[in-house]
Amino acid sequence: MATNHCWYQLFLIFLNFAAIVCTILIILTDLGIHYDFQETIPKVLDNGTVEVSKAYETPISPATWLQVIWLVVYAWMLVWSVHSIISICRTFSGVPVYVSPSLVNAPILMFSIGACATTVAWFCVYDREYISTATLFALCITCLSWSAYILSLYSLHVNLYRLEKGERLKEAWLHRVLVQNGLALLGMWSFFVTTVNLCTALIHNQDILLDEETAGVICLSIVAFYLILHVILDVSVMDKYARYTCIQYVIPVVVLCAMIFRKDAWESDGVIFILLATLVAFSFLQIMIKAACVALRIMASSTSIDDLSGDSVLTRDDPAYMSSSSLGYYHAKDAHYLYGN
Repeated sequence: MATNHCWYQLFLIFLNFAAIVCTILIILTDLGIHYDFQETIPKVLDNGTVEVSKAYETPISPATWLQVIWLVVYAWMLVWSVHSIISICRTFSGVPVYVSPSLVNAPILMFSIGACATTVAWFCVYDREYISTATLFALCITCLSWSAYILSLYSLHVNLYRLEKGERLKEAWLHRVLVQNGLALLGMWSFFVTTVNLCTALIHNQDILLDEETAGVICLSIVAFYLILHVILDVSVMDKYARYTCIQYVIPVVVLCAMIFRKDAWESDGVIFILLATLVAFSFLQIMIKAACVALRIMASSTSIDDLSGDSVLTRDDPAYMSSSSLGYYHAKDAHYLYGN
């Protein structure tokens, strides 16, 4: 069955795995510097991101232990990367699962590889105290992560009909839980990294040198706008595709709490404290909004096929169904699977 394999996609799957492993090694090296255990790749980093953060503190700098989230995020990425490799060995009606259908397709893998490469670059640049450049790298990670996430939503949407007809909804759920939640987690976390880096650059860049309160207010205002826009889109136009992507809502709670509890004492009338406290409250509120919307929509569709699939079911007349032909797949006559060229 060698002809059933897509060789360039095989290459990208293994390259993605290697990129994630390399990124995890860099993260462990950074943590090793701070927590005094053996560095996995010696001499790659000089100072460690924690020490740099201490040297360039801002009003919204979080607690130093928060760097561990990098490891949590990429451990999740590693899990779905391993799942992609396992799907090479599994078959459905004689065709490898990773191409029948190709849920984790080549563009998703390329964006994921790009995010890993940019993360490694961010660690190296931030470690050498190029804060402004590090901010741009962190922004690139955010853009690449959300781009891969959007593509993963579309990929499942156009292939859900075939998975359902082939009684393979397990594949859809694995894609939702591992791939979509993992990419959303990286996108949300890298956004907060970008925001903190931006605040640091605004305060410590010699060409800018804003005062701490002004820089903090600007960056927290960006966070507020981002979180409001995210939850509105997620529970409205994106709900059809992203109903079960929830893990990213934990990140704002953890990060904002790490910011506000970093200090033993705040001025209760300080602008930064008021903004942080408001954002913490909103972070919990958006979790409740997401949970309520998901619960209401599941109950509303409890008598339809939507309730079984967690998404709208495509028909042959649906434009999204027909658009899958442009991806290079065809609908098999007997077994309802997609074949990847």
